[in-house]
Amino acid sequence: MAITRQPSGSWRVEIYRPKTTRIRKSFKTREEARKYEANFKGELSKGNDEVLETFNAALKGEVKTAVNSETDLLFKEYLINWHLARQQGQEISLNYARRIDNYFKKQIFPALGDYKLCEINSQKIRKLRNSLFDTHSKQTIKNMEMVIKKALRDAVGDGMIPFYPLGNLSQIKVKHSEAKEVLPWCYDDQKKLMNAANAYSDSVNDQRRFILFYVALNTGMRYGELAGLKWRDINLEQKCINVERQCIYANGDTKPLLSDLKTQSSRRKIFLTDEDTSVIRQYRAWVYKNCVSIADKNVPPLLLETPFISHNDGLHIPKHFGRTTMKALCRVARIDYRSFHALRHTHATNLANTDVPVKQLSDRLGHSSATTTMDRYSKANREAIEPYLIKINVKDV
Repeated sequence: MAITRQPSGSWRVEIYRPKTTRIRKSFKTREEARKYEANFKGELSKGNDEVLETFNAALKGEVKTAVNSETDLLFKEYLINWHLARQQGQEISLNYARRIDNYFKKQIFPALGDYKLCEINSQKIRKLRNSLFDTHSKQTIKNMEMVIKKALRDAVGDGMIPFYPLGNLSQIKVKHSEAKEVLPWCYDDQKKLMNAANAYSDSVNDQRRFILFYVALNTGMRYGELAGLKWRDINLEQKCINVERQCIYANGDTKPLLSDLKTQSSRRKIFLTDEDTSVIRQYRAWVYKNCVSIADKNVPPLLLETPFISHNDGLHIPKHFGRTTMKALCRVARIDYRSFHALRHTHATNLANTDVPVKQLSDRLGHSSATTTMDRYSKANREAIEPYLIKINVKDV
């Protein structure tokens, strides 16, 4: 491959591939020629002969029918059809599909929807990126761009565009300090929160409020996993909880849907302490007394398909149940408000500051990698490391 300047002032890319004709293409600037060469090399390195054939045909003016028939297709129309096909093929979860819907509606369609598919390039994506930095986190923008990149790569594979147009688009780098941080509670605040949950639940005769926070803090389960938990998943004899499903809220906060777990490693068994099983037995007694009809009390054990923590209608709890309770408890306990997910971080941190092996902690949290556990969830508490700090007497300095 070579880039040479022509007498006319233009720049020509010359590419020779064995057993094929020589390919030449001219550009106004050297930068455009270099981008073209980089894109071609990228496709060549992938070994995708079908894409290269379409690519080469486009260069020689012999554009295939598949490409030619899509020249007027709007990017919005392509994305809608592409997204629908992925959902019908069950390639993505319902939760992720709804997140992509939001990207389309709020960011991608207003900025890029009216362009033709063949007009999308790095410059347009970079312009969209720069317009979002003031209102969105880098991670959100990066996630949105990953959707666009996937769609365009599929368009190349389907022969709808001759080559991938974002080969020179730099990837957004999200520093750890820029990511949204969820801080764990210190030991004192954990006690205050649990005492407040216990007192509040007793005052309103609603032990669901207490058990939700108790189990989250002592198992590290995600809110969706707790919401999707059924009584048949609780084995008090073996002292364990089997995490088999989760609740998602793709259709709204008040419409919980049972769904598969986030990842395969999320399907796990969480072992309980003697205190945990005792607390759950007390909660079960309260459920029998207050939430089970007289007809059902003659059916031991508790109906297996009943949600472990049910809403007033007997179904799984809505998304706002944990959030509104958290705000109330933090106000009563007089501690800083944090999201419900902070209970998971707190549980991970509590165990990370013990002799529990990292691999066991990772399995308990449902992570596929122990690195994720240590980097994202476990943060040392000062109370845990203070005994190991070297204390220097000021007089000796």
